This record gives sequence, structure tokens and C-alpha cells, in this order.
Amino acid sequence: MEEEFKAGEIGTEVPIIPGDVPQPLPESEPPHEPEEEIHSLADSVRSLSPMQLVAKRFFRSKLSIVGLCIIIFLFAFCWIGPLFSPYEEETKDYETDRLNIVVSAIEVEMTDENGNVVLDDNGDPVVYTVYRVQRSEKGVDDLAAASPEHWFGTDKQGYDVFTRIMYGGRVSLSLSLIVVIMETILGIIFGGLAGYFGKWVDTLIMRIVDIFSCIPSLPLLLIIGSVLDGIGVDVNNRIYFMMIFLTLFGWTGIARIVRGQILSLREQEFMVSATARGLSTPRKIFRHLVPNVMPQLIVSMTLGLGSVILTEASLSYLGLGVPLTKASWGGMINDVKDPMVLQNYLNLWVPPGICIVLAVLGFNFIGDGLRDAFDPKSKR
Repeated sequence: MEEEFKAGEIGTEVPIIPGDVPQPLPESEPPHEPEEEIHSLADSVRSLSPMQLVAKRFFRSKLSIVGLCIIIFLFAFCWIGPLFSPYEEETKDYETDRLNIVVSAIEVEMTDENGNVVLDDNGDPVVYTVYRVQRSEKGVDDLAAASPEHWFGTDKQGYDVFTRIMYGGRVSLSLSLIVVIMETILGIIFGGLAGYFGKWVDTLIMRIVDIFSCIPSLPLLLIIGSVLDGIGVDVNNRIYFMMIFLTLFGWTGIARIVRGQILSLREQEFMVSATARGLSTPRKIFRHLVPNVMPQLIVSMTLGLGSVILTEASLSYLGLGVPLTKASWGGMINDVKDPMVLQNYLNLWVPPGICIVLAVLGFNFIGDGLRDAFDPKSKR
């Protein structure tokens, strides 16, 4: 009787049947994981510098883009445009076939065949009017209408209006930039000293600021213009006096901004560290405090450019700007005070007026965009 063996019992052997070789059990394979690159948070997020964030917020505003395009167009128009113009700033057009026509009225008393004066029913002499027309050749093609030779016509002196607008933009834009830069320099110096030292220095500088702020600038500029005429100052140098006076009356606002910002910054930790390192006072003011005020200064400068352009236009309109031979937008408007010219020759004053409006709007749009971009609390 065959003995039965139970597999799995200790000390027993499992009989192997020929041809039946046991196969090894397959090992369990680990679950297949997709091959994906694992990035850290630092690698997947691109960090932006503060200025990059400001630029991103600035170019996100549509009005900022519009203002920037306007200013770029005006600068290109004023500095590159004259290169393609056949006329210069003071070029008069003497080539004309137009005639000067002068009509004068002459009153003549009516007489009869005997030479006696004819009287009306009231006993007054009968008077009739005779018009005399005189024609003469024009020496200069002045007050010409728009034509292919003169796109915006010519003014009373025979200058090409379109070319004068381009040259006038150079004066208006350059003067505004120089004045704003000079105002900013003065404001940084006096505002920085007042905010950093405080005490009697702050009191003295702020009282000077109050005095300049209380002076009525426009009447005083009119008086200064009359004095310059009285002492015989060259009209070609008057623009430099205008720049100086505009700077003297415009730096006070920037000084207040710098002082207020430095008063809040001088107690910060980085200033305590700068003091502990033994840095000099000018270095602490102009290398550590003023750079932190630059965002506010940039906004103030861009907004101030528009006001300087308007002031220059007003002074030129009042006869205190650049001389007549030199073009400026305000001076071109001043050149058409005659009511007849204002009514019948819109091409002389409307284009420079539009340029002034565009420049002021462009700088204001840029200033508003920079103000929102530098403000961390502004709407993203």
C-alpha cells in the first residue's frame, strides 16, 4: 500500500514527476510611475524685481500707454521732423505771385453842374462814398492758405507754420524738462536737509518755502518782464531768465514732498544701521534716503511737466517768452492777437494749441500711470 505524503509537512518530500518542472513564481513589479519632472516652487515661480513690478503695472494701464505714445510722437515730430522740412525756423517765403490789395473809402460831397453842393431835405450836404482799390506786389508770401508748399500756410511774417510748430515744440518741451529738473534738484537739497536735521534747520527752510509759496508768481513775472524791457535785456536771452524764475517759484512743492518722506524714513532700521556704520551725513541723505523718495519724485516731475508747458505758453502769450523770431507754441498763439486773424486764420493758432493740449495730456497720463504703478495699494 502506497504511503501518502502531504505536502507541507515537515520532513516530507514532494515527489517530482518527470517533465513537470516547477517554475519560479513571478516577482511582483512595483507600480509604474509616470515620468514627470518635479520642480520646486522656486523654480516654477519667476521672481520680479520692484522696478519690473512697477513697469508691469504701468504698461497694464491703457491711459499710460496712450500718454507714452503721445509724448514719443511729439518728441519725434519736433526733433526729427525738421530734418525733412525744406524750410528753416526763420525762413521767409519770398516767392509769391500774390498781390497786396488795399481798399480805402473816400467820402465825396455831391455837386451839381454849377459846382454847388447838393443839399438834402434837412439841409445837409449829400455825401457819397467812393472806394479806391490799390494793388501792389507782395514782398513776402504772408498769411497764405494751406497748400502743398505750406501744409499749414504761413504767418504774418511769411514763416512756414508747420515748420515753426516743430521748432516751437523743441523750445517748449526742452524748457519744461530743464525747469522740472532744476526744480527737483533744489527740492531734493532743501527738502532733504530739512527732513534729516529737523529742529531749527527744518523751521528755517520751511519758512522760506512758505514765503515762496505765498508770492503771486504771475503778477511778479509780469513786473519782471517790464523791468527786463526797461533795462534793455536782449530778447534772445529772455528765455534763460524765464527758466530761472520758473525754477525759483516751482521748487517748493518738491521740497515739501522730500521733507515729508524723509521725516518718516530717517527712523527706519536701515538708517540706524547706516548711522552705526559711521556714514557721513551727505551719504546718508543722498545715497540712502533720497533713493527711497524717487518714486514720489518721478510722479511729481511728470505731472509738473504739463504745468510748466502751460506756464510757458501763458508767459509767451503775454509777451514775456521767447522772441518773435524764435518759435514756441505759446509764442505762436501770442502772434495772432488780432481778432481778424483769430477769426479768419485758424491755421495759425489751432495747431500749436492742439500740440500744447496733447503734451499736457500725455505727461498727465504718464504721471497718473506712474502714481498707480508705484502705489502698492493700487488696484492690480
